[in-house]
Amino acid sequence: MLENILPLFILVIGQMFVLMVGGIDLSQTAIVSITSVFGAIFLTNSCNPERFFQSPLWGILINEDGGPMANSPFAIPVAIIVMLAIGIGVGLLNGWLIGRFKMQPFMVTLIMMQLLLSLGVWMTQSFNIVSLPEAYIKIGRGKLFGVIPYALFLALFVGLLAFLLLRRTVYGKWVLATGENQKAAQVSGVPVRKMYMLSFMVSGICCVIASVIYSGRLQQGSPTLSRAILLDIIGAAVIGGVSMFGGKGKIMYAIVGCIFFTLLGTLLNMLALSTFIVDIVKGLFILVAVLLDVIRLRISQSTLVVGE
Repeated sequence: MLENILPLFILVIGQMFVLMVGGIDLSQTAIVSITSVFGAIFLTNSCNPERFFQSPLWGILINEDGGPMANSPFAIPVAIIVMLAIGIGVGLLNGWLIGRFKMQPFMVTLIMMQLLLSLGVWMTQSFNIVSLPEAYIKIGRGKLFGVIPYALFLALFVGLLAFLLLRRTVYGKWVLATGENQKAAQVSGVPVRKMYMLSFMVSGICCVIASVIYSGRLQQGSPTLSRAILLDIIGAAVIGGVSMFGGKGKIMYAIVGCIFFTLLGTLLNMLALSTFIVDIVKGLFILVAVLLDVIRLRISQSTLVVGE
């Protein structure tokens, strides 16, 4: 369960930054998938031409000898840099479109999700890219002393850094101000457009870190990697107390949300329920959490009106 919580927690942190400015990032799972594909392209040491020759990448970036950095000592750093560039670039584009043109975050990220997923399938022709270096696989599967997952240190680092950003920096205060009241924040001098771009970029970075863990754990780059966990990401964030209306969220609450949602999924699977029933139950929990958030918001607004 701990191993399942770790990459989910990292993704929830990224989603939390976006939700706190009043947005939502539906493209997270697509960013995880497309970055795992590009990372695997640079890392793979071999490729079966009989399965992969129809891909547009064949003969350009990849062939039977592997990717462009096959067997290179710099393969992993280069691959991760490429993945980070893609994750940050997609996040920046999402934030720019939303902040500059006032487009709805739901629509922008939904379209981006479909675009990236389709691009990954077209690039690979639905084939997974395997033969990744052992050192890369250890990031997702390795354990210190055979007990403590290496991914735990990544999750702790991301969680601590997110806590410091939110509670100890001006950026964190501006994120909260943007989510609470965008117009008031703008009048007060908060660069609202930059807050959207930076928050979506943080989400993109978290997606890349989770992608490294997932692809290392599965030992492959896949165009459909983590495609089914979007509900878990949003559910864990909302149940963890992150408001869908922005301006509210804490790292510790996000941890609680991840533990609860992972435990819920594990228990439902142990009952041998169908995937459809599991998704329905998860959806109902999210619906209740959002309803409670709406009630909380209305009570707080009523209290302010009475106080005035």
